[in-house]
Amino acid sequence: MAGAGRLCLRRSGSMQAGGGRMSIFEYVFSLYSLLLGLALAHLLSGLAKVVEARPQIRLGWPTALLALLMMSSLTIFWEIAWRARDAVPDNSAALFGSLIICSLLYFAAILVLPSDIAQRRDLDEHFFSEKAKVLGCLLLANLLAYGSRYALMGWRTFAYFSWADWAELCLFLAGCAAGIFVNGRKPIIAILALLVFLNLVDPISTLLER
Repeated sequence: MAGAGRLCLRRSGSMQAGGGRMSIFEYVFSLYSLLLGLALAHLLSGLAKVVEARPQIRLGWPTALLALLMMSSLTIFWEIAWRARDAVPDNSAALFGSLIICSLLYFAAILVLPSDIAQRRDLDEHFFSEKAKVLGCLLLANLLAYGSRYALMGWRTFAYFSWADWAELCLFLAGCAAGIFVNGRKPIIAILALLVFLNLVDPISTLLER
């Protein structure tokens, strides 16, 4: 069975899906979107519980910004996958690469909010105990995403990158790395606000161009 599966993954063009045909991008993106969708749903569900339980639970700026960072990052990863749709290779490496990256993002999203929200009064304690893991997963997911894109699709996948895009990416990665080790409340709020801003630069600039 394993050998037959590998032969199927090597076929070029499109794949049979029911009565129709599925492109390579649709095949890989189905796994990608499933995990990212579950991560986003978990975050939104947790935030809804916090809002429902207020004023008994204090959300706090650090947790709110970390949740917003994860939601915007999940959206950006969807965009990254879409932009690379015409260059997705027909091999299992692309599928397993997507699995690892999306698993990291899902794991990070799960850790943003505690599972026992109803028993909490202040989420800052949970934030400072888990933020290093969340930012570490986000940092590693970005490094693997851009590294695997180059390994699987070559330099042409970055053809649309400008110097500003590279600057934003480097600043984002540096911010994630710094946030892992910074434990002061005000500094981490500043770092998270910067990371959220970097994620929102592209959609804001797109709206301003119209």
